[in-house]
Amino acid sequence: MAVNIEKVVFEGYRDCIKISNGAAELIVLTEVGPRVISYSAFGGSNHFKVYSDQMDKRGGDDWRIMGGHRLWTSPELAGRADEPDNDPVDYEIIQGGVRLIQKPSARTLTQKIMTVTLDENSSKVTVKHEVKNTGMFEIELSAWALSVMDTGGVLAAAQVREDTGLLPNRTLSLWPYSKLSDDRVYLGEKYFTLEQRTEKDSAFKLGMFAEQGGAAYFNHGQLFVKRFGADADEQYPDWNCNFEAYVCAAMLECESLSPLCLLAAGESVELFEEWELYDGVSRPNPRDEAAIEKALDGKLYSYYGE
Repeated sequence: MAVNIEKVVFEGYRDCIKISNGAAELIVLTEVGPRVISYSAFGGSNHFKVYSDQMDKRGGDDWRIMGGHRLWTSPELAGRADEPDNDPVDYEIIQGGVRLIQKPSARTLTQKIMTVTLDENSSKVTVKHEVKNTGMFEIELSAWALSVMDTGGVLAAAQVREDTGLLPNRTLSLWPYSKLSDDRVYLGEKYFTLEQRTEKDSAFKLGMFAEQGGAAYFNHGQLFVKRFGADADEQYPDWNCNFEAYVCAAMLECESLSPLCLLAAGESVELFEEWELYDGVSRPNPRDEAAIEKALDGKLYSYYGE
């Protein structure tokens, strides 16, 4: 199969780029961003949530979630992490995909770049996220990639399994609004699962070090897998989280983070992700760890093979 790249219209945005190969397709926005707004098996449902009421809007100082996959920076500092991405991006068509280049920000003194490529023969997508320090002074931050997943699914991530004897082997980061009594949450022996329910109004967020370097979302009769780096020798944000998940009534976010970096002027931090779709995978009971283990066997390996 060859990778085909063409211009399309999506939800009112006219200058969108579709990347497809007969197995999967992506739609990337260029009039705002950088942002991947759709990822699906060829002809199938979009695994990303789209806020249709926020589409076809441009400019302005208010940040809009819009949906899809975006790039932020961590720690989540107001005014820096949630800087609006409402303006056009420059882009370059490259082999198998596109490189999206946001204009340098005068407010945060950073520049965000996202490179998205699709494998020729499968649904596998590689996303390279870059955050560059365009100022004169050092900045400490982490690149933070957030995939806004469609409603109705179940997220699963493997817990740390290293046997450290009498010493602790894992931490969980919880936000002030997160209640461990929330029945969407399951902390099993091997997996953490989180269920998205449209009737549940409250929010929940949890972070952890995902030593396998991956997380998965069951939805639309398919399995979405996100793979990312997991380096036990590095320090990650939010009490050492390379993975975080957030859920509310409208969507679920599946997030990865790079190690914290002290960037000198002109330096960049990079975060790689790999996405893949598996067909014919039904949504499991989020408390059935045996079914989850069977579905995920061999699929949650780190992008870096660690």
